[in-house]
Amino acid sequence: MAGTILCYSLGGTTLAICERLAKQTDATVRRIEAGGPGPGPLGYAVWGLRTMTGLGGRPVAPPADAAAGADWAALAAPLWIGRAALPLRNWLAQAPELPDRLGLILTSDADKHPGPAFTELGRLAGVEDAPRLHLTRKTVESGGGDAEIAAFREALGV
Repeated sequence: MAGTILCYSLGGTTLAICERLAKQTDATVRRIEAGGPGPGPLGYAVWGLRTMTGLGGRPVAPPADAAAGADWAALAAPLWIGRAALPLRNWLAQAPELPDRLGLILTSDADKHPGPAFTELGRLAGVEDAPRLHLTRKTVESGGGDAEIAAFREALGV
């Protein structure tokens, strides 16, 4: 089954999870690029302000049809101020064509499951109940999360 993983990652944590999932499933990772400052204090301050105001500009890539024809897809982003990162939310504002089998991935520094952020992300993607994967940066950096990724894959049917 052909899958597509649409990923926004500022510091590399979310991308690492996307690449692991892609390797396990032979999926294609399509990066959402946003421009602007990268990781570091300035980047986090700028993106934090943009997240609160919603002013982040249109993402550069991929196009809205990036997941068209895929059997399944996953949307992935870091958690910023309690919400999925603005570049992913802005990409979803283009009303992209997404397959029925859709999973949601969020990474963060907190152990607490970000239920409200997943709910908002699902609403933006047009799904009420999608498989969810949340991993912390610490877990990803230590190479952990295999059981959680396996459970996510099973729930997604891949």
